[in-house]
Amino acid sequence: MSITINLNNAKALINNVIQLMSNNEIRHKVKERLKEFLLIKNSNENRWFLELCFCILAANFNAQRAWYLANRLFETGIIFNGTIEQIAQLLRNGGHRFWRMRSSYIAEAKKYLGKLKSTILSMRPEIARKWLVKNIKGIGLKEASHFLRNVGVSFEFAILDRHILRTLANYKIISFIPKRLSERIYLEIEKAFKKISRMLSITPAELDLYLWYMQTGIVFR
Repeated sequence: MSITINLNNAKALINNVIQLMSNNEIRHKVKERLKEFLLIKNSNENRWFLELCFCILAANFNAQRAWYLANRLFETGIIFNGTIEQIAQLLRNGGHRFWRMRSSYIAEAKKYLGKLKSTILSMRPEIARKWLVKNIKGIGLKEASHFLRNVGVSFEFAILDRHILRTLANYKIISFIPKRLSERIYLEIEKAFKKISRMLSITPAELDLYLWYMQTGIVFR
């Protein structure tokens, strides 16, 4: 079944986002989070790799729990000196659903630790996103977009996770939530997402944070 995108149904969503934007507390939280991402862009390699681990762990898993586990990998030093078995044990003990697979992804990604930031910054954001998808296991378009936003490289990509897709489906902007997001479908929905952000005169990254708040009640990362 082919997905249908109808931006004529975006008015209600836009009105609700405008309402959130008029809330000083929520708007402040969103702006502060975006500032944090820009600060991370100028931080060191380890901070960048922490965000990469988070994005690998967050796919199809609780984002807050993924953030906790990513930080534990660094706090314990396992990310630097640990074996794949130790990474897997930490993820398993932390309750990650996909501990075995994600530990292998992180262990393999470690080969880029020390050159990840310079590699990404040497490319245009669109090329960097393709590079991430091609070269780092566990990273698809969503995760690559998520990472590039969190390290302040680009606020122009859509992070089409289940919260965002559910919101778009609830407002009938997309006809259904795809079980699998092919590159073609992802880019089609992203194009619509960007148009909605332009209607609001905000970036896709900012819109994402507002929509995430609508679904979860928090402004996360």
